[in-house]
Amino acid sequence: KEDWKTYRQKLRDITKDVSNPDDIIFPNEPS
Repeated sequence: KEDWKTYRQKLRDITKDVSNPDDIIFPNEPS
């Protein structure tokens, strides 16, 4: 599903963009 592809992409990008892991806000999992 497209939602899951976007979701996984966001999860990958999160770790690139955030220097402090405590600041990570996870995207909502697609239903």
